[in-house]
Amino acid sequence: MKQLAIASLVVAFGTTGASAVVFCDPLPIVGTDNKTATDIMNSTLFAGDTLSCTFKADDGVHHVEVPANVYGVFRTYTRGNANLENGDAYSFTATYGSDAQTRVISGPKDLEDFTHTNSFAVAPTGSAKTFDGQYALDLGGTSGLSSEVDVDSIDLLVAYTTLAEQETSLVTIGIQQLAISTHLDETAGLLTNSNGPPEGGNSVTLLGGAGSATLGFAARYNLADGFSLLGGASIIDFGVPGGGARGLLAAGAVRFVQPGASEMRLMGEVGVRVAGLGLSFSRHYADGFQGTDASGNGTGLLSSAYIRGGVLWAPDADNSVLFTGTLKQGVLGVGSFVEDDPDTNPNLFGANLSGTSDNFTTVKGEADWTRKLGPGVDMTTSLALGAAYGSGASADIFAVGAVNGGPVSTVFAQYGLRVGWDLGPSIRVDGFLAGSTGTNIGTHAQVGAEYHMSF
Repeated sequence: MKQLAIASLVVAFGTTGASAVVFCDPLPIVGTDNKTATDIMNSTLFAGDTLSCTFKADDGVHHVEVPANVYGVFRTYTRGNANLENGDAYSFTATYGSDAQTRVISGPKDLEDFTHTNSFAVAPTGSAKTFDGQYALDLGGTSGLSSEVDVDSIDLLVAYTTLAEQETSLVTIGIQQLAISTHLDETAGLLTNSNGPPEGGNSVTLLGGAGSATLGFAARYNLADGFSLLGGASIIDFGVPGGGARGLLAAGAVRFVQPGASEMRLMGEVGVRVAGLGLSFSRHYADGFQGTDASGNGTGLLSSAYIRGGVLWAPDADNSVLFTGTLKQGVLGVGSFVEDDPDTNPNLFGANLSGTSDNFTTVKGEADWTRKLGPGVDMTTSLALGAAYGSGASADIFAVGAVNGGPVSTVFAQYGLRVGWDLGPSIRVDGFLAGSTGTNIGTHAQVGAEYHMSF
């Protein structure tokens, strides 16, 4: 087990008669690294028996303890084997201080191994806390002649941390959330034709991309002179440093391009984006020893609204450049997210992000140059520079409580290249490269194709 160096406490037990109270009095011997201890019990209880035990992890020299002025967790693993007839049951209670945790286990059980895990939170105090746990196992209500419970051992693990260390670990998740929000812009733009000419006829588009996986459809419909409605939906799957997102993205926008043939024309756009996502996050926190790497998976809803405006400059019939600025406001609401806690990598300060939210503000300036390369062939190159701000990730952390990692930010660049071919009067194929890169948020890139049908 990670972070464990185990010392053994060996005690012999005996029972007399049909029922008895089995006492244990473990010797106070613990691991010299002060992280763990084990009481090897080898206690057998029959119908009507009860177990009473005190496990004190302190021998006066070595201490499995939580130091002063930090948050701590003592976790015990009570291991054994149960054989219970149908209708029989036993109760198990583990107590540390005033925290008593009880569970009832019902039969039938056919020589089934069990591990009863109990985690005890330790609040910061002015003095160190050693572990002094009480255990009770009661078969008093059990009558089956073959019902029997064997308690093999109690293992103890300790970890401790500070509020500042937990806040720092949540900054990592806040950056991952900001990365998802920022990188998703590039894919959402494909659904509203941000990588092509701002004007065009009515059309339906099928699109797909690899690298960061995308598969979906989009459409454009001209509402009136200068006004068009754009939107679509796509399956998405991409990673960010330490995390990732997968799910369904939908986007819609209303765009205005000033009608006419002048060299300079105004352009404006308002839009919304919504994504139902499966989320993965990870973090590292100090635990008093080598540290813990924690991760998990959950669900969330990312929604945003934006306004975009600028000017379209067409110096000649073969070239046009669109200069725009965009302001976007978004929020990621986490539906359910509880970190994993595997036996091979215990996460004693597990974080629960369920019901939390993170707000994002993004500003960027962009230039898109479209050039006709020949009959029915054109190309658009795009470059945007921007900054994004997130309010930060928050979570309920076991033994610590509500924690917020604080604000995070990034400066990023978005870039793209699209080449299109007219294959007929109503069919067009585009190939594209799109990506975004930012400080702390890594790179999101994809290569793909679009198939347009005009109507």
